[in-house]
Amino acid sequence: MLKIFRFAVGLFFSEYLQRNFCYASGAYLRIGQPEKTLNDFVCRDQYFTGGTVKASIEHACKFMHTTNRQAIFPALLEEYVALGRDSGALLTWPLIHENKVYISGTKGRFRAVFNLECDLVGVIIRHESHFQPCFELLHDDNERIDEEIGLDSQEYEGFKCPLATFSFSYVYDSMNKALLSPDRYFPKPYVIGTSLKQGGDIPLIWPLFGDHILSPHGKNSDNRQRYYVVFTRKEGMRKVIHVYRGVETKCERIRKTIVPYNSRLNIPESPESMIGLDDLGRDCSGQIFTGRYIEMNRKKAMIAIADKISGKNMRINIPRATKRKGVPLKSWIWPIRGWETSRKDPTRIRSYALVFEPNLQFLDVYTLGMSGLTKCNKIYDPKRTAKKIKETGIDLNIPASCIDNEGLGRDC
Repeated sequence: MLKIFRFAVGLFFSEYLQRNFCYASGAYLRIGQPEKTLNDFVCRDQYFTGGTVKASIEHACKFMHTTNRQAIFPALLEEYVALGRDSGALLTWPLIHENKVYISGTKGRFRAVFNLECDLVGVIIRHESHFQPCFELLHDDNERIDEEIGLDSQEYEGFKCPLATFSFSYVYDSMNKALLSPDRYFPKPYVIGTSLKQGGDIPLIWPLFGDHILSPHGKNSDNRQRYYVVFTRKEGMRKVIHVYRGVETKCERIRKTIVPYNSRLNIPESPESMIGLDDLGRDCSGQIFTGRYIEMNRKKAMIAIADKISGKNMRINIPRATKRKGVPLKSWIWPIRGWETSRKDPTRIRSYALVFEPNLQFLDVYTLGMSGLTKCNKIYDPKRTAKKIKETGIDLNIPASCIDNEGLGRDC
């Protein structure tokens, strides 16, 4: 009878949560606004659609919200200034090319950048000693929506080919390079069988390289993927083509507005999304977890626990509290990971967890140690705030909205 009751309760929680909350952590991604079409990114010769970048971040975030502490964790980005930030942990995940998601590992020249809440920050090219932000291209459907991007914004103009993208300036410079080349390296005729001696303004071709290096002698070293600019002396540039196994494809010419690097970071939170989340923020001995990050994990944990109680997912391993843990017996413990806990060895670092009572009532965020669980502090704790104000006169670490008319801290 008890088993039937537990099964019914678990099934109820499972169905309720899945109807009211999104299941996967990636579902909470705020990549752009809901009413917008995702913007694309161009990284020198690589073009990534917004859908590919989003899918990669969703995949990476699965490793941040899991009970498996040995799972691969996204790499930490060491510097933020080039992306318009001077603080806060940013994570990266490799991008291969369009329509493919990097399954595991941390290697990769092109990377999506996001924060602990899985918000997209940008896409970068990673070099040995630094990184370079990629261009975010405003989608045509968003032109009317993004009125804050002024008329003076820069534009990206280029050619989108299969597996490569070329800027207009690079193609133009390549064409000029061809016209100035010595006679023995002069551009070849575009049409096979055409002779330069026939005269007239016949079409010519000159190779393009993915790394945007100007061809020194008009030869293409890659026999499989070949890109060319087609032009004439009088008319100039005609088109850019891709030749693969003898089949020619005309590359698409694109012209899009470049989104400023820091515009995404300055998008304000909607009032609806921030209600009640400030109070959820926790300071766990210096490791800060925002309210939205905790709420994201809380929802996923409740669904997973309910699935385990109902028998819907018995394979997942969710720890339970013992008598010495400092919380009610058999409480559910759901690990959460910050950037400082990204390393695979969990024995040398602190670990953190959300704790739920046996009936799924959320208790709080705790630091896990050898002696038990220690409750983390609220980021905006009115009692701690009042003490600081009494000692120093003012607390600059809390928002103005958390100060009442008498200058004292309050719940916010």
